Amino acid sequence: MKLLDCHNAIKQVKSNYQTALQTVNVLIGIVVELPQLLYNHNLDLTEMRSLALNLHDVYFVRMFASFESSLRHYWRTKLRDTKPLTQQILSSLAGRFGVPQDTLDIVQEIREFRNYLIHEEHEIKKRFTIEEASKHLNTFLARLPIEW
Repeated sequence: MKLLDCHNAIKQVKSNYQTALQTVNVLIGIVVELPQLLYNHNLDLTEMRSLALNLHDVYFVRMFASFESSLRHYWRTKLRDTKPLTQQILSSLAGRFGVPQDTLDIVQEIREFRNYLIHEEHEIKKRFTIEEASKHLNTFLARLPIEW
C-alpha cells in the first residue's frame, strides 16, 4: 500500500461530503422557490434540512474508517496479524514513528468523537469538522512509511 493512497482516500471522502452537502443545499433552495416540487416528488423540507445536517456525521464516520483501515493494513502487513483496539494501534504506531504527543492526543479525541457518532454512549469533549479532523488524521498518517 502507498501512503499517498491513504491520503487520497481521506481527500476523496472530504470531496464527496462537500459535493453531497452542496447538492442537498441546492435542492433545498430549489424547492423553497418551487414548493410544488416537494409535493410532486413526495419530499419533506424539514427532512431535507435534517439530511443536510446529518451528512457531516455520516461522512465523518466514513473518513475515520478510511484512516483506521490504512492503519490496520499497516499493522497487519508489517507488524502483527492481530486486531487490537484502534486506541492501541494509534498509541503503538505513534511511539514507533515518533508522532508528537499533541498530534496523538487530538487524533485520540477524533477517535472518541467518531465513537460518539456511532455508539452515542458518552459525552464528547469536542465536535470536529471534517476539514479540521482530516488535517490531523493526515498529519498522523504522514509519519508512516511511503510504501508498505
